[in-house]
Amino acid sequence: MQTGKDIRLDILTDDAKKELLEFYDHLLSKYGKNKVETKEKKRLFMEAVDRHSFNLPSDYRFDRDDIHGR
Repeated sequence: MQTGKDIRLDILTDDAKKELLEFYDHLLSKYGKNKVETKEKKRLFMEAVDRHSFNLPSDYRFDRDDIHGR
């Protein structure tokens, strides 16, 4: 299916390019004839984990009762 539209990746931010690649890989795994290799999926997953990870303060203490309002 040819749409005649160009995709200009140069105008996207690095984060947007990564998100587009992740979505493209999702579409390939769902509809594509060629499955994305497991190694590539793992790399993309780890990149997403790195983007969404953060460090907690060293004195952070999780208080379950506080969370549930007890």
